[in-house]
Amino acid sequence: MEVSKAKFLELVQSGREDNCWDFKKEMSIKPKEKFNELIKDILAFSNSKGGYLLLGVDNNGNLTGVEEELDEANLGGKIESILGYAIDIKLLYFNHNIDDNEMKLGILSIPKSEKIRVSPKSLNGNKGIIVRENAIYVRRNTRSVEANSEDLETIKSKINLKGSYRFKEHDLQVIKRNQRHYVGMHKILVDYFRDNFSFNSNTYSMKLNEIFNFIPSKYNKLEFARIVGIEETKIDDHFEGKSFPTLEQLLRITLMFDLPNDFFFRPTIYLRYPIWQNPLVNFSIVDKVDNKDYLLNINEKDFFSDYFKTLAKETIIFTRFIRRDRPKREEISLKGTFEPRGERILFKLLEDLSDEKFEEYREQLSTQFYKILEMVHDENHIDAPEEFLYHLIGLDKSLLCRIINESTKEIKINKDSYHFYFNFIEEIKGY
Repeated sequence: MEVSKAKFLELVQSGREDNCWDFKKEMSIKPKEKFNELIKDILAFSNSKGGYLLLGVDNNGNLTGVEEELDEANLGGKIESILGYAIDIKLLYFNHNIDDNEMKLGILSIPKSEKIRVSPKSLNGNKGIIVRENAIYVRRNTRSVEANSEDLETIKSKINLKGSYRFKEHDLQVIKRNQRHYVGMHKILVDYFRDNFSFNSNTYSMKLNEIFNFIPSKYNKLEFARIVGIEETKIDDHFEGKSFPTLEQLLRITLMFDLPNDFFFRPTIYLRYPIWQNPLVNFSIVDKVDNKDYLLNINEKDFFSDYFKTLAKETIIFTRFIRRDRPKREEISLKGTFEPRGERILFKLLEDLSDEKFEEYREQLSTQFYKILEMVHDENHIDAPEEFLYHLIGLDKSLLCRIINESTKEIKINKDSYHFYFNFIEEIKGY
């Protein structure tokens, strides 16, 4: 990559940042936080197309000059000491005269890597983690960010196109970790309820595993591969998101397991399309709307997705209120980071009750809403709302409709907004 004054001026004259170059007023090894931000940029450029850092330029593209010059060898050594491997950076400083004012500017080049570049440890700043351990960073929308699922597919495709390169075990582990991070419970549920789907090797492998986990089959994976036309040496690749199927293979799988024709191109959980699209479930929710005329003005995917997300969130809050020890009056605070509808406000609403009356009332609520409480196994888990939704999706239609009817008091809707009210929360507020 060219590192010269001419290249600097060519890029800076664009007046904007790009995925292939970034402006930096200063580049320094200290403080550590600034250097960690630099590491993130270097990793992102390496995992993308390579790029440049233009030094002595503010975010608006104005030349400000640099006060500190770094030695290329020292900088490279510092990067290697943090990452555990070297990156072939090139650094050049030069003098530039503008309106009789001479200033020092610089350009740093970061080459595109043929390997996946990550940090073996998390790098922190004053506000938290700057670079997450083993996370893949890329350039997107002129920023250095963690790779999402599409970015990971691009990286895999780019490396696969080279033909002779075979993923090392460490590379595969890194991709797998990042796929788990971004194709986790939350993202899967968001896409599911919004009926969003992107067909790629990862979602294809998820579909295959879903089929084998939830459809009784007389075939093992080897027999399945032979019937479908998958090479025996690539069976695991198909189940692990490292191979794409042919159209013929998709058709054979669809016929083999008697699946809907669009199964591989729509989101499913437990082989079910978004549950709100079932007529009975849809009716159970819509029946709670106070002004149904306004339903025509809203995005149905957003509406139903928000309904189930709110139901899950409020259910976990209610469950924590039921199962946790009652805090002392002086311990109940509504200040700080607690959500306004969190369990603490529920305790606050009943703080004037004696302990005996409080426990009697809580026992009454437990009996009244026992069915929904049974669905929450660990209300303190960080993924408790997501786990609740997975449980909900797996219910048969009649029980699911019962949960909706018993839980939902009303849904108020106007021209541009809607609000969900649930019996187990409103019961306490109205006590």
